[in-house]
Amino acid sequence: MTAAESGASTPPTGSYSLSEPPVEPPQGAGDHESPHVPPGLFWLQLIYLAALIALFIMFETWTDFRDALPADLGPLPVEVPWFGALGGSLISLTGIFQHSCNWNDCYKYWHYSRPFVGGVIGSLGALVFFVLSDTATSGAATAVNATAFDVVAFLVGYREESFRELIKRATDLVLRPADTPPTQASGGGGPATPTPASPVDQA
Repeated sequence: MTAAESGASTPPTGSYSLSEPPVEPPQGAGDHESPHVPPGLFWLQLIYLAALIALFIMFETWTDFRDALPADLGPLPVEVPWFGALGGSLISLTGIFQHSCNWNDCYKYWHYSRPFVGGVIGSLGALVFFVLSDTATSGAATAVNATAFDVVAFLVGYREESFRELIKRATDLVLRPADTPPTQASGGGGPATPTPASPVDQA
């Protein structure tokens, strides 16, 4: 006897809870949805994380390796990109865990590149933090707090989307022509500009 003959219904693609009403998948997303995260992507993120941990151990225990690296990257400690990459790797794993049963394949390249993008964006965030700190102290000589830079790089790498939105708003405020109607993205009260959801929210 088939499911149709017995009166049983097949759960819709977007629903995975027996205690909740069916949830329809987003319009146009059906072609890119798969029931589960591709196993290869999960293992790739674990390889990224293992590589970052290995680099940390080498940096802390291998003197020749540490001496081969520059002491700093301009005003930033040399380890800043590592913390940004770590944040990017962890947010990717978070998206994988949260959406293991309603995966959207459209974001696979986002996950592939997360540690690399996190390292770059985290470094830029730490540089912005340095500029703001230097401006706040009016250029007075202050000791560089490496831990603060590391934490900023990690947070920006982890929440890269929030940092990009902040930079976009600041750039619009400075560079937007005076006769351009403000938009929601630039902090004004004009028509709302749709913002794509984070891959962590719709992975």
